[in-house]
Amino acid sequence: TMPPSVRPKTLNIVTLGHHQCGKSTAMGHLVYKMKAIDEKAIEKFKKESKEMGRASYYYAWVLDQSQEERERGMSINLNQWSFEGQKFSYTLFDVPGSSSYTTNAIAGMPQADVGLLFVSAVPNEFDEGMSRKGQTFEHALLAATMGVRSLVVVVTKMDCVNYSKARFDEISSAVETLLKKVGFRYGSNNFRIFPISGLNGDNLTEQSSNMPWFPKCLLQMFTNVYDDYFSTIIHKRDTYGIGKPLRVLINNAYDITDIGTVATGHVVTGTILPGDIVQFSPSGLQAKVEFIEVHSEAMKKGVTGDQIGFNVPSLSVKDIHRGMVAFHANNNPAPVVKSFVAQLSIIAVYGDGAIYNGFEFVVHCGTAHVACKLEHISKKINRKGVIIEENPDSVKVGDNCIVTMVPKDPVCMESYMDCSYLGRITVRHHNMTAAVGVIKSVVE
Repeated sequence: TMPPSVRPKTLNIVTLGHHQCGKSTAMGHLVYKMKAIDEKAIEKFKKESKEMGRASYYYAWVLDQSQEERERGMSINLNQWSFEGQKFSYTLFDVPGSSSYTTNAIAGMPQADVGLLFVSAVPNEFDEGMSRKGQTFEHALLAATMGVRSLVVVVTKMDCVNYSKARFDEISSAVETLLKKVGFRYGSNNFRIFPISGLNGDNLTEQSSNMPWFPKCLLQMFTNVYDDYFSTIIHKRDTYGIGKPLRVLINNAYDITDIGTVATGHVVTGTILPGDIVQFSPSGLQAKVEFIEVHSEAMKKGVTGDQIGFNVPSLSVKDIHRGMVAFHANNNPAPVVKSFVAQLSIIAVYGDGAIYNGFEFVVHCGTAHVACKLEHISKKINRKGVIIEENPDSVKVGDNCIVTMVPKDPVCMESYMDCSYLGRITVRHHNMTAAVGVIKSVVE
């Protein structure tokens, strides 16, 4: 066994995909095959889902059932599930696929190193996900924007298309085209594709005899085949975080009996130790960290890439919520911004096809989202950053521009140069992504 000081590096994986694409079923089945849940529980889910007339949902319940438990506060990991591989420790975030929950989905993305994008092999479901309003397109775009370094595409429901290689090839090329559009390139090591059946378990933990034409299974990706590939991603992430001031993107807070308030979050830069005095922004409240845990084990420190729980008994659970940022008090505080300048690419516009000064949007940054007013469109630029027009009246789809925005509520943001995790933004309105971009500067 490994000495406790040498714990495996954590690889954070976010699962993405269109509503009903078979994502929860596949992940639930994988969890079961990894022996992280027992046979009895699955039998119970089978029976209950059958009684509810949803016989094929029982693996999905592995994740969904635990979410109910999580909402009751019995576990600290919200929508998260952890397991140990040979070389890495993995954290999976399950992200809702329905467009009405996109806000929750976006909060998971800045915390992930790798995205698993699930698409259904069933023609009408596949087309719906790939359409301009579908979540396959939107999730892929958001993953690229919010800094997910790599995507692995999982084609589910292969049993529904008779495990056809032709259908898989057709999907591969369509997905490849889509991902190139949003910035993931196949073969450049940041995009891979796997065919599976989440319900029947084909290609989850062992290669399926139903698809002799495909040589690998999904579990191999987690355990050994991609070690070097994942190592590179982790190395880049960790190198980025070293020597930078502490930033923890807060996910949630819980009141744990006999312990008090535990905040959960993702360390994106720096290191946090028990005994540290941290400040939560934008509230400005400070507290001493009593202990730190990763995957429910007490740790001597939390480092870049870790999903941590940290105990701050002097604060109430009401003082801490998703969207906050924690950092060392009096040491390079994360700025609370009055306004910011951003470079945006306009992707979609609701209504008459143009965006004007004075428009209001919801801007996502880190795990926060905040209403912002578009104060001023100062420049229209081309892709290379060359100015095409100063002070344009409006911008439309396909334009790149420099804008000043004013948040309606206090929020933590940083320039992309200072902290990429708090410098990437997604701009949404009317339940769609209007623009994506980076923050050039902030005014505190």
